Amino acid sequence: MRADSLEHLWLDKIQEPLQVERLLQAFATRSGLLPKRAYRVRDPTALPEPMRWLLAQVFAHVWLCFSDDSQAWLFTGMVSEGLSRLRKSPVLWVNVYGTNGALVEVGAWAVDGHGPWRRCGNHVDLEG
Repeated sequence: MRADSLEHLWLDKIQEPLQVERLLQAFATRSGLLPKRAYRVRDPTALPEPMRWLLAQVFAHVWLCFSDDSQAWLFTGMVSEGLSRLRKSPVLWVNVYGTNGALVEVGAWAVDGHGPWRRCGNHVDLEG
């Protein structure tokens, strides 16, 4: 099999919704954006109204929500094919929303060789 065929198969595999969900879960729990006491919320009807509205607007993304009972975080993500191809490892384009539905973080993130998630390329930090 040619190298470009293998790369195409790899890119297809990492873009499958279950794979993207696994990557987004790893990002959400290891990125440092969540407090340690946050837990995953799977039922969309349990989300605050602004987040439910956002879910109706999300297109071609996987989503995960976390809460610590006082705040909630909605993560949406998709694999950036171009950046993944360039780096030869999965790169997620991630949007993070707060309880009120405001965008908190947006950007491309990748796992470095040792496991932590790092921003790559251009990003916008809306809180800092």
